[in-house]
Amino acid sequence: MTFEENQHQPELALGPPAEATPHTLDSIDALDPGEQYARAAEAGFRHFCALAHHCETCIQIHLEQQGEHSHKIRLDVRDAIDSAAKATIGRIVRCARLQFGYAGREVPIDESDIVELFWPHPYRIHERIENNPAAFSPVKIWQHLRAKYAGSGRDLALADAARVLVSKLPIGGRHGDRQIRQVGGLMVFDLWFRGEQRSSFSGGHGAYAISMHERSNDGMPALAHAFATFLAWASGLDDVPTDVANEVGALKQFIYGGSFDLRDKMTIGCSTLVFFKSKCELKLPLNVAEKLNLFLAEFAAEQLARRFE
Repeated sequence: MTFEENQHQPELALGPPAEATPHTLDSIDALDPGEQYARAAEAGFRHFCALAHHCETCIQIHLEQQGEHSHKIRLDVRDAIDSAAKATIGRIVRCARLQFGYAGREVPIDESDIVELFWPHPYRIHERIENNPAAFSPVKIWQHLRAKYAGSGRDLALADAARVLVSKLPIGGRHGDRQIRQVGGLMVFDLWFRGEQRSSFSGGHGAYAISMHERSNDGMPALAHAFATFLAWASGLDDVPTDVANEVGALKQFIYGGSFDLRDKMTIGCSTLVFFKSKCELKLPLNVAEKLNLFLAEFAAEQLARRFE
């Protein structure tokens, strides 16, 4: 490729994305964090492409002055552009997984979900932008992901929490009626676990321990996290409040520490857990118990129905 030929190669435009109106500082602040990142990534990608082609031109001029020529330079620039585009896609997908998640649960998004935007060559971006620099737009990728996944993380997290609560709380089944009772203004759930009496030589301050089985992710920690997610939903919040999250963390430490005395208490939001030798009582205000019924009916209806068969 001669310098004259290279001069006829299309230049990559810099600046704001195509078909986008300039943004004031106030309007930029109003954008969601993902779109702010996408706009920055788009400007950065355009500048990278322009710099890569500028470097290619300079190297080709130098080679021609030396009477040499290398087609590999052009291939290296294309590979660099493709790698930068792929990395940009990966970062935007990661950002979407986090932003559209809920209560600590990421949205499962695969990069193949956006292949349709660049079909038939999703990672040969250089072929698309040679004649149309705006053909690769991180902003359009973000808008596509937002349209497809915004809100889905919340639904997935709530459904997960509801399934855990149905499986762990004594609802339905043969013994459900005996393990749920109303005491004054509270609804009390009996949660049975495998307790162990500690020896006097095992250290710690409590007389009892929770067995290793109950410390697993399938035991009480999962129930605590699910219950915290329910409380966020019941309060109309977009995420678990910091104080409730801290209480869940404290409960997990309490469980993994495995040391407690009879009637030790822990709180999660408006609920109270009272520990006994082989069970704990989960005490809920009646209005929260009513919201729990609505929550399970909405997000775990099929599983709930099977418990009452």
